[in-house]
Amino acid sequence: MFDWNRIIVPVALLWGLAGPVFASDEITLEALSDADYEITRDGAVQLICEREADGQLFLARAALLDLPGYEGGEYLLTARHAVSDGAVARLCRVRGVPVRFGAVTATEGAELAEGQALEFEQDWALLRTAMALPGEHRRLPLAAFDVLPDGEVSLLKPAIVTEPCALLEPPEEEADPRLIFHSCDSLPGMSGTPLVALVAGEPHIVGIHLGGMIYLDRDGARYSVARRVSDEVVTALLAAVETQTTP
Repeated sequence: MFDWNRIIVPVALLWGLAGPVFASDEITLEALSDADYEITRDGAVQLICEREADGQLFLARAALLDLPGYEGGEYLLTARHAVSDGAVARLCRVRGVPVRFGAVTATEGAELAEGQALEFEQDWALLRTAMALPGEHRRLPLAAFDVLPDGEVSLLKPAIVTEPCALLEPPEEEADPRLIFHSCDSLPGMSGTPLVALVAGEPHIVGIHLGGMIYLDRDGARYSVARRVSDEVVTALLAAVETQTTP
């Protein structure tokens, strides 16, 4: 039987699902310890995507989602700009595994008309692979908040880097409750990397890294930006999985 309760930690009864419930003002996010980071970092995989029109390749990363009881391919959460050109999906696969397992067979995200510019808040995508990935991989649940709590988070980089990242106040003109501004360093090709924190003592995905911003007119102030896990993301995931598991 599919266990919906372990997909997410619903906060402030966002969806009314059973399971652990926390009020936003009762939680402080905690970055991963060295030990937690070591056993969690393979929950992020690398993607290689091809733009069909000209064959250009792009690298990105994605989070493996924990969906207990689901026996189809993997569900991945990533940045939309890394896996599609507007409304047109690129041909993507998980790097380092045979294509028969890691080929992406479905891409879903926010509604976007052809030619419409991609905004930060729309920059998320759910992917499904052809089969479950072989080998040992950590799969991570989502933690969705109506208001992101205070604290620190960790960015699951390919190397063992455990420094905690601070949550930053966004520039006034960029403030959006669906975004997380943070201090984690990143490089090109890291779009889609999960932003993770301990929630109830367990690693959960709280956001997906999108990229960085530099304000040259403000002494080079730097911000890293992530798309927060929100009701929109979770609703899309639940609908997609329900479609796959309905007889």
